[in-house]
Amino acid sequence: MGMGVSAAEIQSGAVPAAARPLRIGIVAGEPSGDQLGARLIRALQAVLPQARFEGVGGPEMKAAGCKSLFAMERLSVLGLTEILGRYLELRRLRRELIEHFLADPPDVFIGVDSPGFNLGIEERLRAAFEENQRLRDRLEDENVYLKEDLGLAQSIEGIVGNS
Repeated sequence: MGMGVSAAEIQSGAVPAAARPLRIGIVAGEPSGDQLGARLIRALQAVLPQARFEGVGGPEMKAAGCKSLFAMERLSVLGLTEILGRYLELRRLRRELIEHFLADPPDVFIGVDSPGFNLGIEERLRAAFEENQRLRDRLEDENVYLKEDLGLAQSIEGIVGNS
């Protein structure tokens, strides 16, 4: 994370969202997606100048400020024959992106094009977010229970101590 803030600090709530830039994961796999993604990045920067963009993009997205984790051309495939010939590489690249974004989750993920590639990423990120939310809710419930239980124990201790 930028500004010396870790993902764990942000996720724990130790760093308010307003104190850090919005981090946007964005992936384009084709030249037309690169053009659309660059226009989107510039439009978002106009209203969110501190936003950070990271994922996969071509020359236009990089020029607009996106940190590309690998060359967009590695995702650009045409036709079933080329897809089948590069299936293992495409699967590995998607796995690497998923691992990257799970280790350091973006605030928003945008799959510009290549739905066969991007929807798998989106599904994994959504599932991880929902699991984190479920665990956060459970932890909060247990925290409330423990506070109530501790308060009750202190009340009983106070009553017994005053007897």
